[in-house]
Amino acid sequence: MVGIEWYVIVVSVAASFAVTFLLLPRQIRFMHKINWVGHDIHKLAKPAVAESGGISVFAGMMAGLVAAIILMPDQALVTTPALVSICAAAAIGFLDDKYRLSALKKIVSVIFAAIPMTALYVGGLPVLGLYQPIIKGDPPVPFLGLLQVSYLYALFIPGFLAVLMNVTNMLEGYNGQGSGTSIVVTLALVAGAVISGSGMALVLALPLLGALVAFYNYNRYPAKVFPGDIGTLTVGMAFGCIAIVGSMEFALIVAIIPHVFNAFHVIRSVRGFKESGTIKAKDVELVEGDMIKASTSKDSPLTIPRIVTARAPLSEPTLVKNIIVLNLTPAALSVLSSALVASTINSVWFSPVLIACSAIAVGIFVLVSIFFPAIRGLNLIFGIVYAAFIGLLVFIDQLVVGLGFFNWLVAGVLAMAGLGAWYVLSMRYFNRLTTRKGEARNA
Repeated sequence: MVGIEWYVIVVSVAASFAVTFLLLPRQIRFMHKINWVGHDIHKLAKPAVAESGGISVFAGMMAGLVAAIILMPDQALVTTPALVSICAAAAIGFLDDKYRLSALKKIVSVIFAAIPMTALYVGGLPVLGLYQPIIKGDPPVPFLGLLQVSYLYALFIPGFLAVLMNVTNMLEGYNGQGSGTSIVVTLALVAGAVISGSGMALVLALPLLGALVAFYNYNRYPAKVFPGDIGTLTVGMAFGCIAIVGSMEFALIVAIIPHVFNAFHVIRSVRGFKESGTIKAKDVELVEGDMIKASTSKDSPLTIPRIVTARAPLSEPTLVKNIIVLNLTPAALSVLSSALVASTINSVWFSPVLIACSAIAVGIFVLVSIFFPAIRGLNLIFGIVYAAFIGLLVFIDQLVVGLGFFNWLVAGVLAMAGLGAWYVLSMRYFNRLTTRKGEARNA
């Protein structure tokens, strides 16, 4: 691990939390003054709420990162490109909040925002005389070890960051939902950075955590401010930068399983990339008492909130609580993945850390399944998907590796077959769940 003094961690976290927490009340008042507000559509009264609260999250995170750069100037070569990419993501989010960029423009802009992080790998900083990769570019995977992907990693980075920013943006819409789930993911990354010994990932993750905790205080029910795209895109980019710098790509993918699940099924059910305002059929309906129930229309997008409310209508705080808790199992499995990667690289399979992470992940999975029936099905599917994928990795390690040229071909075919089976089964199950509950209520 890069040597990080305790005071660097304390100062960067304190700076991010303090700046966000102190700036938000002033920003909220200013946004109301200039009428930069949105209406909370999940309340019958539809109160006006300040928009683009992500500005304060961005400011807080920048304060924490700048403090870290000042205190650790020798690590600025890694920290600065991450900071620049996060700034670019924030700028795109702000423009989208103000001008409502089309889906295509947003995707293209997001890819450009990934250039500084891509340069860390390809050595694209000739002004500084750097032509060698600064980051490893060999993402570690449990049981398989380091993947030797060479310059394919340069293509992976912008795609990876673009997906992260968009899926983070899509799992947002309720008071405290986006900030709450992002805190869970960030905690998983912090734990993963400690396990993997990545000090730079920790330096990037802790300011994000401080800013998110401060923001959640104003974003939770009843929300005083919404994050806006400047908030969600900034957080998504930060996730990617942390994972790339810390070689935690696999762990992050596991942590955001709910985000990927939600985005995939939304895109599939609405048949393409569309702005939420252009989708006529809504996933949920607001009924008396500010209760939220799942839409029973076959044309409605299939989202996690729709699935969670399929059993019975829920209040917004209860719905958000279930969605945040739903992220606990993937977060625990993400930390377990970091432990599995460390065991793979070090060839130590019975370490106390791995045993503890395994016990915690199983315990969280069981407790969530028992005490949260509204998300039991989703929790079970996420657990099964993870177990199946780990099984696939073991299979590849034991039987596929060694086939020479056909390694990636066979592994890819197996992975695609597994994803296809998951898609068919999940779509059928959740379509039946949402429509059957509606038919039962209408009977």
